Amino acid sequence: HVDRIAMCVTSSHTAALYLRAMGLYNPFVVASDGALLEELRSVGIHKYHATVLDSGEPRRDFVSAKQDAAALARVLAAPWARRVDSIVVTSDDTFSARKVAVVVNLLNMADEAGKPPPPLIACASDRGHLLGTSDGKSGLPVRLRAMGNGSMAEAISQCFEPTYPWIDMGKPSDVLFDLIVNEFEVDVSHALLIGDGLSTDIAFGNGAGMATLLVLSGSTTYAQAEAAFLSAHSLVKPTYVLSELGTFAKELQAIARLRIAQSLEAKGSGTVRV
Repeated sequence: HVDRIAMCVTSSHTAALYLRAMGLYNPFVVASDGALLEELRSVGIHKYHATVLDSGEPRRDFVSAKQDAAALARVLAAPWARRVDSIVVTSDDTFSARKVAVVVNLLNMADEAGKPPPPLIACASDRGHLLGTSDGKSGLPVRLRAMGNGSMAEAISQCFEPTYPWIDMGKPSDVLFDLIVNEFEVDVSHALLIGDGLSTDIAFGNGAGMATLLVLSGSTTYAQAEAAFLSAHSLVKPTYVLSELGTFAKELQAIARLRIAQSLEAKGSGTVRV
């Protein structure tokens, strides 16, 4: 189990490593569960403050979504607010106007105090993601879409004039690419990137020099995949497309059987069915 965990790279892990590398040990974290907080603790970052407790339960000040002046004043008067050196936004199922307002005011407080602008960091850049499917009136499944992590960071960014820049820790960011190549020693020329997003997964794989496989069981529809093939933007053109990942596994099994049969025939076993 430990070995399997060590083989996994998540954008939350990337964000935690980035904060440590940049010497940012007092982040304010926008989240709806404790997963990112666990990643922070695993790399030695313990002085964070978040919209949730370590258990994942929401903090009292962030239960309401309302932009209430008294509540904002109470949050910003807390001692931790003056120590914030970065903002990290992860995918948040309870993203709200109050959370946006707190982040905007934390960034403004640093500016008014003459401090360096805290970096605004998003664990991923996806504009939306798939929650599931529901039966439509026609009897065909309807994809249920939700706000993505990138859209959350962009909502905060758009509160400023000019817009506040944010840093992406997920696909297709250079930060994630460097981690995969340098820490995990992946040879991208022999790697296959499998994903369901064109501007995130496929763009990341193509930009990194990998072969790419787009699966249509997630956020990308057949029509969008077709448009990507016709697009002049080569980064979103997948090398391969399959309806779902299970199809890929079946193809691998078929190839393995064929190679076994060919090997046995080459050894003089005659015609073999595997």
